Amino acid sequence: MCAQAVSEYKPRKPESGILHRLVSTHFDEFVESFEDPDSPESGLPTFVRKEFERFLDCGILERGFVLLFCDRCQREHAVAFSCKGRAICPSCGARRMQETAAHLVDDVLPDVALRQYVLSPPFELRGLLACKREVLAKMVNFFVGAIFEQLTDWARCQGLTGPKCGAVTFIQRFTKTLNISPHLHVLVLDGVFANEEEGPRFVECPAPTNRDLLSLAQRVFKKMEKFLAKSGYLRSESDALEEASLTPVERWYVRASRSHRCCRQVASWTSSPRRSSVVDSVFMLRFVLPKAIDEDEKGSAYMRPVRLSPKVNFA
Repeated sequence: MCAQAVSEYKPRKPESGILHRLVSTHFDEFVESFEDPDSPESGLPTFVRKEFERFLDCGILERGFVLLFCDRCQREHAVAFSCKGRAICPSCGARRMQETAAHLVDDVLPDVALRQYVLSPPFELRGLLACKREVLAKMVNFFVGAIFEQLTDWARCQGLTGPKCGAVTFIQRFTKTLNISPHLHVLVLDGVFANEEEGPRFVECPAPTNRDLLSLAQRVFKKMEKFLAKSGYLRSESDALEEASLTPVERWYVRASRSHRCCRQVASWTSSPRRSSVVDSVFMLRFVLPKAIDEDEKGSAYMRPVRLSPKVNFA
């Protein structure tokens, strides 16, 4: 098992951390900086404000706790409530990240080679992906589907019957500078399971070439372009300037992306984007080569790439 029991409980002191002190000292000032008396839509969205408020209460005994009896030391311990936040709290985020990775390694991922694909959409799409979940869901489906198509096409060329693929997708919504930038980290089984008389057999595939990645990027780009046009997100620039259909929360996402054009600029895409942008800036792909995994070291070796995929904003 990857998850090991903690030998001794040591309560943390969040109030002494740099991030907690920074937020608690400047939170009111931070909230006021978003207020504009002349704009009724100004200010932080409620869900953002609550995330910060819960973070300030996380791990603080004065904000609530539960008494737990330890059979080992025969003593009661006061354990403070946690906020279980997903954006700000390093403690809750790191715990969820570790638990997710341990669950995948122990209970989900088979003992085969993995390859990580990263899809980084163009800047113009970031605001739209951040506030329109249906667009983000389509991008996930198109990307994973394109990867599976490449794997199954290769398998059929090798004469394998009934090839099956597998993948786990993590949606990350930020960059290392905490800018809004939804992108995908996809852990893919580096091969296919083929149906044989003795049962399913895993067959590894060769590493993708630059031509394979180019084909993959173009395939996803074309499907996204078609979906955006069909859904009304692909319009002329003049139509985009007259459009004012963004909700207050969507407008906030646009401002948070540091560009009022990031969500609207999608509508000014032409039907013939520059060919170089398809690879250089539209859909960039990176991957991590799989390592040979020793049976005794499967947990530790798998945990490294798996743990990095559901990473948190603050660590």
